[in-house]
Amino acid sequence: MITKHQIVQWLQDFATQIEQNKDYLTELDAAIGDADHGINMERGFKKVMSQLPSVANKDIGSILKSVSMTLISSVGGASGPLYGTFFLKASTVAVDKQQLTDEEIVSLLQAGLDGVLQRGKAQLGDKTMVDVLSPSVDALAQAVGEGKNTLAAMQQAVVAAEQAMKDTIPMLARKGRASYLGERSVGHQDPGATSAYLMLKCLLASLEKALNISGLLLMYVGNLEAYQGITLLLESFALVLKNLNQVDLIIIGGEASDIDKHQKQACELKIDSQVHFLGSKPVEDLGAYLSQADILVSPRIKGKNTPMKIYSYLDSGKAVLATSLPTHTQILNSQVAMLTEASAEKFSKAMLCLLNDETLRQKLGMAGKKLIEANFSYAAFNQRLNDLFDWLQTEIEQEYNLVVKKPAVSPKPQVRS
Repeated sequence: MITKHQIVQWLQDFATQIEQNKDYLTELDAAIGDADHGINMERGFKKVMSQLPSVANKDIGSILKSVSMTLISSVGGASGPLYGTFFLKASTVAVDKQQLTDEEIVSLLQAGLDGVLQRGKAQLGDKTMVDVLSPSVDALAQAVGEGKNTLAAMQQAVVAAEQAMKDTIPMLARKGRASYLGERSVGHQDPGATSAYLMLKCLLASLEKALNISGLLLMYVGNLEAYQGITLLLESFALVLKNLNQVDLIIIGGEASDIDKHQKQACELKIDSQVHFLGSKPVEDLGAYLSQADILVSPRIKGKNTPMKIYSYLDSGKAVLATSLPTHTQILNSQVAMLTEASAEKFSKAMLCLLNDETLRQKLGMAGKKLIEANFSYAAFNQRLNDLFDWLQTEIEQEYNLVVKKPAVSPKPQVRS
């Protein structure tokens, strides 16, 4: 998901990147074009930034439409019409929306790409911005289809975009002024592809800034009831940050009132900048979120039943840290998880131990996943079910044999009177 605030942040970051790379983009364009791509884009986005405050409180569709109109009216050359069309078509997906789902983000970028294709008549391999937009949108759609979360999906898209940008170097230009150079266009990186890469990179940056995550990641998933030990978790994390700063804590789940209470606690502990409450997320997205963590925590302070999340934690292949209470030790042991007492001092020491030992994290993660595969996977269930059937069949056959082989009882002789 991406919010309106992140869309605004994206546009601001893109404008900054254009300004910082104006000379570089112009230099690229000088080799195969009019030497004005950086200059035109910088002028256009400076105008966009001047207009942005007047529309920032509107819906995403209106914001993007404003960007489009500004670029078309203020940017010369091919850049204005192409980028203007990109944002115009993208805006149609976001009409009246304050946030976009992952699928809608794909649709938004796809609509922008379709607009560029229609306006510029370029195809893949023509050495244009299409050569970056097309594979990156495909990569994003694939990642979202695989269940990856927004951040992970966008990371995959940007990786594809960067490679695609570099792949324009050996291409022969078939569109625009660069096509007039024929073979001389080979060996130069396309400026339009480069600015398109910067645009997508800035979209990723806006997602990363929302969480401000740059180091290792601890994650908790579940409700925020008192027995779950969230207070213990936050107190432990505060102690960790006194020794190790490059680490963040993500907490997924909880009612709004519980989130508010624990956010206030995080502020009181002065750790709120590195604790991120994401609220409830769809169950089907759980795997994607867990895959982003370095350590998964379960700080329960009471209870006897095993939390269902423990099975998902183990199956993710990530290191698990939990309190050494019966609620956990029915399934967990020291071979598959880090277990410790339910105190802030002990829990924080266990956190630091795992955070500072990547080898141990990998060892526990692999052992936990093997435990699930051996005992709690569908294959394991199927095997146990087959074993049960085999046992029942043996029991039935044995009972049948006893009945068949039991000697017949001779009738007692009758005494005649």
